[in-house]
Amino acid sequence: MRGYARAYCSSANLGSGFDVVAVALDAFYDEVWIEVEEASETSVEIVDVKGPYAGEVSRRENTVIEALEYFLRRRGVNAKVYVELWKGVPVGKGVGSSGASAGWSSPTGEPLSTHPG
Repeated sequence: MRGYARAYCSSANLGSGFDVVAVALDAFYDEVWIEVEEASETSVEIVDVKGPYAGEVSRRENTVIEALEYFLRRRGVNAKVYVELWKGVPVGKGVGSSGASAGWSSPTGEPLSTHPG
């Protein structure tokens, strides 16, 4: 199974709302493609990172991996997951880079789309 999601950047530092009030911005976005295979044990691997901020992204310590592992663990699913990430949100600039990368699923845990576009 393959899945795809696009997640836009955000700002959560809005006046007196601090991190409680936020807004999504369409200035930058990340895209995540996943391929899932049945397996006896769970593993998540980032196989490719592209985009203007790809050089600033760790393939081993990444919120995409954390989000997928958490999702699979909560669902009791063993699977091998391969991730391709297009990093278009600037890292370390306060516009939700780590959150955009992890934005691969909806609150229900279902893929947002099964194809790009």
